[in-house]
Amino acid sequence: MENDLKVTEHPTLSSENFVVADLKTRSWEICVISVYFEDSLPIEPYLTHLKMIRDKLRPKNLFIGGDANAWSTWWGSELEDHRGEAMMGVMDEMEMHILNEGNDPTSTKA
Repeated sequence: MENDLKVTEHPTLSSENFVVADLKTRSWEICVISVYFEDSLPIEPYLTHLKMIRDKLRPKNLFIGGDANAWSTWWGSELEDHRGEAMMGVMDEMEMHILNEGNDPTSTKA
């Protein structure tokens, strides 16, 4: 078991809706971005900020997780809305891959 995990937070890139950190060991390194895109606000400024983070850090490995409040058939929605279309455009531009399985829920209600 590796106990040499180094976590570097990026407070200047993080905000109320973004948390950005690098995780690094002797054998691997990844940048992790956790996001929450409020459904009452336009998605485009969030996506612009996401691209800015990627462009500034230029990570070799990048994992983005969160709630974009967007619908897309790429992650199992029956329909695609404007937010899902915009999100998928940026994911494609950033050469990201969707890991959600279409039949698995992306959220649960308490």
